[in-house]
Amino acid sequence: MTERGTIVTHDVPDVGTWYTEGATVDVDQVTRDVHIVTDPDGDYEVLGCQHAGTRPDGRSLLQVQLRKIR
Repeated sequence: MTERGTIVTHDVPDVGTWYTEGATVDVDQVTRDVHIVTDPDGDYEVLGCQHAGTRPDGRSLLQVQLRKIR
């Protein structure tokens, strides 16, 4: 369980979506990949987003820092 105010960082596939600081999002972890979805009623606020390198399979990654708000 993640407590309100807790900061978490996720490395997510770079699919062309840049997560803007202050945006409200939800985290979806259906498979081993984490997906971040913009949602005005989401549980997290984006604190930062940056390029995080490349996976061994060649896919680019973004590192997204989030803070639990709900």
